[in-house]
Order: sequence, then structure tokens, then C-alpha cells
Amino acid sequence: MQQKTIADFVGMLKSAVKGKPYHGSQINWREILRLSSFHRVDNLIFEAISMLPDEEKPTEKVLERLEQDSITQVIQDTNQISETEELIAEFEEQQIHAIMLKGWIMKDLFPRTDLRSRADTDIFIHTSDQEKIHRIILNMGFKTISYGGKKDNVYSKEPFVTFEMHKNLFEYEDDWNEVINNKYGRQYIWKRIDKLDNYHYIHKMDKELYYVYMVAHMAKHLKEDGGIGIRA
Repeated sequence: MQQKTIADFVGMLKSAVKGKPYHGSQINWREILRLSSFHRVDNLIFEAISMLPDEEKPTEKVLERLEQDSITQVIQDTNQISETEELIAEFEEQQIHAIMLKGWIMKDLFPRTDLRSRADTDIFIHTSDQEKIHRIILNMGFKTISYGGKKDNVYSKEPFVTFEMHKNLFEYEDDWNEVINNKYGRQYIWKRIDKLDNYHYIHKMDKELYYVYMVAHMAKHLKEDGGIGIRA
């Protein structure tokens, strides 16, 4: 792949996040769209394209496809937010502590939440609360994908929403992760939190721990999956 295509791709992503038009020329739209689909950043690319002069935009057919993908992503984002807010409102009502992870926190750093696509919503919980949480999520109409594992319990509702309730941040057997996957490590995580605005029982990691966790999560994907996407 040409370095110019990579530079154009990254430049357009920056354009979407910063809200400033990208100044490029002779853009290879076929490669840009291939990368956009592979990395699941169609909304960001469409946002960048919308700021370009008409003469620099791709064909009308390409724009129509991107617009449809963008609409789908907005619908997915709206569903995810609605279901997650319903869940954490129930947590508040029943005084269940939880820590919101990864994309749920990251989305608010973008100009619009749909610009940060998310396959699922990750939440860190106390293991002692998992049965109570299990009943809550099933009552919301979700199906159980997995339950009782050491790392997480996973639930899904068609067509767009998946919850991962984490009891450990990583697979328990990871030798490089032995510190935060033992009893005292999990207690440490709960000491490194800040409350989310307008909530008493819903938290986020403090900035330092969140940063370290995100880097460690990327390292996990690099080690186990052979790479990480541009969103990370």
C-alpha cells in the first residue's frame, strides 16, 4: 500500500475528530474505503468527506453507500446508549457498583458519540453482584452468550447491543497480568475510580489507570490477535 494512501487515511480521520477539512489531492478512494470498512471507521471517513469541496469528493455512488453506513452506525449508537443507560439506571436503583470501560468512556472524546463505533459495552463489576446483574439483564430482554467464566459474562440483544460484564480485566491465566487478576488486584482497581457525572454507583477509572489499561488492552490484542485496529 502506498504511503500516500496511509497518510490520506490518517489525515481524514484526524479531520473528522478535529472538525477541520482535510487538504489532499488525488486520493485513492478505493483504498480509503477498503481501509475504512476494515477498521470500522466509516462514520469518521464520511464526516471528513462531508467537509471536502464538491470537486474533491468521491462519486455519488460512493457517497450514498457511506451515508447509508453512517445512518446504520447512528442507529446502532443510539440503541447502545439507550440500553446501557437503562442498565446503569437499574444499577443505581439497586445500589450496584460498576465501572464503565473502554469505548463507553472514549466516545465522549469525539465530536459525536456515533463517530466512535463500539461492538459492545464493557462494564467491570464485583463478582459477588453477578447473579443479581444476570437477572437484571435477562429481564431487559437480553440472551446469555456466556456466563460463569473467570473473565466476563456476555449478553446480547438483536440487532446491535452486546454487554460484557467483566469480573477480571483480562483472561485470568495471562502470566503478564497476574497483578490485577488476583483478589488484591481487583480491590486495587476499585480504589482507582472516579464517579461518573450524575451517578452515585457508576464509576470510571481515574485517568492514569484508564490510560494504562487501554495500553495493556492494545498489547493483549497485539500479542494474541496479531495486531490492533486504527481506532485504538
